[in-house]
Amino acid sequence: MTDAKLWNATHILEDAFQHTSNREDALNLVNGWIKKGWTAQTGSLVTICESSPEAFISMSPEFDELLVKDICKKFASYFPS
Repeated sequence: MTDAKLWNATHILEDAFQHTSNREDALNLVNGWIKKGWTAQTGSLVTICESSPEAFISMSPEFDELLVKDICKKFASYFPS
């Protein structure tokens, strides 16, 4: 994966998650993207979850390893490989 693709995905998600204040907000936001078919956000989730899930932790002080796993797991359950 190119650094540019990872950089782009990280910035899309940082912007999207900037107003989440807790775990529930973050998971609801992800659910909304999936239901609405927002490809910039869902494509960025694929990129981050598959290559650098730890990048999520730096996006918000509320994000921890468990939330990152839950976000990636929830997303994968909608779009299994």
